[in-house]
Amino acid sequence: MTNNNAQHNEPSNSKVRLPSAFNGKSDQCNTFFSQLAVYFAANPSYNTDGRRAMLAISCVTGPLFAFLEPFIAQMDQLPKPKILTNYAMLSSDLINAFSDSNPVITAETQLRSLHRENLPFSIYATRFRMYAQQVEWNHYGPTNVLKEHGCALLRRCSFPHE
Repeated sequence: MTNNNAQHNEPSNSKVRLPSAFNGKSDQCNTFFSQLAVYFAANPSYNTDGRRAMLAISCVTGPLFAFLEPFIAQMDQLPKPKILTNYAMLSSDLINAFSDSNPVITAETQLRSLHRENLPFSIYATRFRMYAQQVEWNHYGPTNVLKEHGCALLRRCSFPHE
């Protein structure tokens, strides 16, 4: 069985592309399952758990694929391993094994260290919003971080003089 994303030839009228290949990196886990949800919503032919599980498995690589290989080896046996036929079980198992174990702390760390990166302001602002949505602070926390570090970032930016 191949696990190469490029070899999918889906006969679909949908213009939604397949999810990006997922290799098990924790910072990509939520994105992968969000992309799958969008793909399934746009492609009603993926209306069974088995079809959804097979598509998800065909989009994984690296350590994640190695994690699934023992189950894939039993694909032709009856009954098939549930992880191959039950998308909810597959996604739950993969999220438990490969997602960030503490996304709030990771987002807080990223938010507090964002100013150290030498980024254009537009990228800084986009990442700031992304991380701020994930933290469980009241609205003052991200505002204080932005006040503390955003001013220094603005000073580094070069604006054309009028």
